[in-house]
Amino acid sequence: MERGNIQKMPKKYYLKALFVMKQLLYVFIFIPFMCGAQEAQGIKFETTLRSWKDVLMRAKAENKYIFIDCFTTWCGPCKVMDNQVYTSKEVGNFFNVKFLSLKVQMDRTEKDDQYTMGWYGDAEFIQKNFNVFAFPTFIFLAPDGSPLHKASGLLNPQQFIALGKDAQNPKKQFYKMLADFKPGVMDTSEMKGIARALRFSGSELAKKIAEDYLNRIPASILNTPDNLKFLKEFKETDKAMAIALKYIKELPEAKLFTRDNIEFVGEFIRNTKSLPFKIFYENSEKINAKMNDKDYVQNTITPTIMREMFFIPLGIPARDTVRKGGIVHQPDWGSLLATISTRFNSYYADRITMDAKVWWYSMTKNWEEYSKAQIKKIDATYTKKDLNDPGVCWNLNNDCWYTFEKATDTAILKRLAYWMEESFRHDLAGATFYTYMDTYANILYKLGKREIALVWQERAAKLRPEDPEIVGNLNKMKNNEPTWSVTSK
Repeated sequence: MERGNIQKMPKKYYLKALFVMKQLLYVFIFIPFMCGAQEAQGIKFETTLRSWKDVLMRAKAENKYIFIDCFTTWCGPCKVMDNQVYTSKEVGNFFNVKFLSLKVQMDRTEKDDQYTMGWYGDAEFIQKNFNVFAFPTFIFLAPDGSPLHKASGLLNPQQFIALGKDAQNPKKQFYKMLADFKPGVMDTSEMKGIARALRFSGSELAKKIAEDYLNRIPASILNTPDNLKFLKEFKETDKAMAIALKYIKELPEAKLFTRDNIEFVGEFIRNTKSLPFKIFYENSEKINAKMNDKDYVQNTITPTIMREMFFIPLGIPARDTVRKGGIVHQPDWGSLLATISTRFNSYYADRITMDAKVWWYSMTKNWEEYSKAQIKKIDATYTKKDLNDPGVCWNLNNDCWYTFEKATDTAILKRLAYWMEESFRHDLAGATFYTYMDTYANILYKLGKREIALVWQERAAKLRPEDPEIVGNLNKMKNNEPTWSVTSK
């Protein structure tokens, strides 16, 4: 109805009509915002509970199950869960009624607040007693604190709600399955799915189920595509390894060097004396050509050589001492180089010695030598031609960032800036990708080029305004504060 017609009404009807229109206006303008707010509610994580004891007291008082999100600050899937799953209205409606939910940070950073630091002890207890080694890991407990269920990995909202329901179902609870498992009882048609579901959250139970499955199915179906995939997924079990080696040994050469079988063989390189290692080392050119990757073999077998030639001789006690910040005698780099050169070749000797130095100096917090080792590794690893591959640019970005954080030498920082400029030049996505911009800006800022650094950082913040680290770096640059750890100076 037009406003002119309303004004011709008797006063009492005019006022009533005006009131109705105001009410309708309120509905049209404000209700959508209220709905949007409800959509964004999601899980209400507890932020006032200061200890595990407080959690148990609250859970018992409210008779709620307990859900723990075990995350780290560097975990990408954890951030996806935060942004896309925990914010879901449906997830919130389910979990807020049935669960007391809390987030526990499993790593430690210099930016941790008092609340996070207060949970350090309990986080260590949770990680040790619930065998948390993949992130995110989800732990579910009964109101009395007894463990019920556990899972890991990135899930969508529907899968996560299903997981919450499984946690309340005795037939699907991880810890009950662990206690009740007996070989030869579970239906083989279900075993692969269950083993795969538990692979990253309950590795020991997953291994038991996998080995039981492989022991019970007929040999005639062991080599089916899905069973070969299953063998790769559980390659750490003795049964899977034995079946895989038999399969590889019996492959004729014409089939051995297909892409699928090359990938399969590479998964079972356990040591340098194994058949899979021998196949790769002796046929590197053929395999690299088939995989269309000049470094495929080298990237695959280098970790095995490094483990045997550096980490095993170093010894577990020494490695643990270094990781905890203790001092042990520095490795003889010249001897390591010569030993690997004699047994293998100079390529592996140079590469493994570089990697070993990066690890050693990082663990011993010798940041000056670490930075030197890192830039030498970057220069040896990347070429301009390689940067046409966006994946290579991503790896380069990460290496440059780790080096930037600790480097104080101007020549090293300039070299890092050069590599980031090259990544922009070769990778079109990189030229507009906020992560690359952030890295480049931080390097320039540390070099003292504040004005140009601010230009790049503002572009990164404009592309990613919701990223607290990028926006935080921008604010620090504006305030002339360091964006790197002051301990690296």
